Amino acid sequence: MRQELRLVRQIKKQKDTVEEWKRNGIPEQRTKHEAGEDEVSEEAGTTDSNGRPVPRKQRIRNLMAQDPARQWKVNEIAHALGATNVKSVRVSMDELAQTGAIIKHPGAIYQHTTTAQHTF
Repeated sequence: MRQELRLVRQIKKQKDTVEEWKRNGIPEQRTKHEAGEDEVSEEAGTTDSNGRPVPRKQRIRNLMAQDPARQWKVNEIAHALGATNVKSVRVSMDELAQTGAIIKHPGAIYQHTTTAQHTF
């Protein structure tokens, strides 16, 4: 009985943590299955030459490559992509910055990598 009570307390604590994250705007952790799917979910309609949806990260890179010298805020990218979920765009951009695909400057300003070294 004590063990079951302890397990219930642990589950309640985890549930409270998730609720706190939601209140503070921290997105839930993605599973491996979701990681590939959510990249195209809200921007469906943009497809490649084979008719497949273009992943969000690729659309971000393509957009930024059109004007490599431009510095972007997340809201500008989300608006240009037609994305309604700005947080998911922010996560994608941060992941791109971590891999070195784009540069993240102070103040949450992002830039294409080809000219980023020359502007600062």
